[in-house]
This record gives sequence, structure tokens and C-alpha cells, in this order.
Amino acid sequence: MKAYVEAAIADLEAAQHSHTNKSVLDGITSTKVSNWDSAATNSHTHSNSTVLNGITASDVAAWNAAEQNAKDYADGLASNYDAAGAADAVYGAIVAMSSSEIDAAIASASSSS
Repeated sequence: MKAYVEAAIADLEAAQHSHTNKSVLDGITSTKVSNWDSAATNSHTHSNSTVLNGITASDVAAWNAAEQNAKDYADGLASNYDAAGAADAVYGAIVAMSSSEIDAAIASASSSS
């Protein structure tokens, strides 16, 4: 009877804390934990982090201002030159020209270049 009780106690002690994924838990090593910690720490890195870390709010503001200045300049050029209207005017002038006038215009353009 004593052996039976001792065996039952041993079984109870072994089962007092169990997991259905015990084999997975037993496979966790300190090396794996270190690797996981390192991966979490380095999950988002850049080879040029020194450069990126040096970018300030005033740098970004200057870039935004430069972009806006370039856009304003280009918009100003576009408003001073209506490409569609200019093309229509040239086409209309060419259509109105005779063959000899077109030949003379081509010859004149070729000799000036």
C-alpha cells in the first residue's frame, strides 16, 4: 500500500503544473530568447540611420518650402504659356499657308539652325 501511495503522490506532483504545449516550452532556450529580443530591438533599422536621425523639423520645412517654390514657379510659367492655344495658332497658320510658303519657312528654319 505504501508503494501505491508513494506512486500516486509522485504522479500528482508531476501533474500539478502541466501544459498542453510542454514540448514547445521545453524547446525554448536562453539563446532563442536572446535572438527574439535582438530581433525585436532591430525590427526596423536603416543602414543610413545616422543621416536619417540627423534630419530636423527645419530641414523638412526647408524641403517643403523648396518644393512649393518650384511648384509656384512652374505654375507661373504654365499660366504665361498656353501650350494648347499656341499649338492651335501654329496649326492654323500652317493650314493657311500655301505649299510654297511652307517650303520657304522650312528652308528658312533649316538655314538658321
